[in-house]
Amino acid sequence: MTHPFQIRISILGLQHTNAAQVLSEFIKNIQKKYAAEIIDEIYTNCAHTQAETIVAIPFSERETVRIDFNIFSSEFDSSHPDEPTSYFKLESA
Repeated sequence: MTHPFQIRISILGLQHTNAAQVLSEFIKNIQKKYAAEIIDEIYTNCAHTQAETIVAIPFSERETVRIDFNIFSSEFDSSHPDEPTSYFKLESA
């Protein structure tokens, strides 16, 4: 991978859905489209209401991945009205 750019992806505040499974779904989606590589295993709390990981992506794809993340989180919110406190965050690591 040329010029890897590390991002931290966090999902917080889920009450009815396993946050690690949601995060894994997003990572699978970006791995299909980009040369994304998991740097740090997915961390989840014991209640599975939050999950976090660090992923390396090509530097040139950083904004496109952010757009994909925004779309993914919006679609999750639309399809899971029972999760009103969900919070998705993507940042440089």
